[in-house]
Amino acid sequence: MDNDRQERGEQKLREVVGEKGEELVRDLQDICPDLARYVTEYAFADIYSRPGLDLRVRELASVMDISPAAVRIAAASKRNLYATHFTS
Repeated sequence: MDNDRQERGEQKLREVVGEKGEELVRDLQDICPDLARYVTEYAFADIYSRPGLDLRVRELASVMDISPAAVRIAAASKRNLYATHFTS
């Protein structure tokens, strides 16, 4: 894990969304830790922190980019959950 990206993402998340964003990421940690890390490091550290983009464009870019990845990550997590459940 890149601690600088994580810290930058957490800071930007607090700035843009406030406490609700932190709660969302904590909830995601319980369900799908990879998705929580992806949202924090990629969406907020890499996209939201870019210079030259206003908040509206950053939000649009984040949603467009994260949506397919979120579906893939959630599907992989479900497969792992089902595999663990049915093989136990």
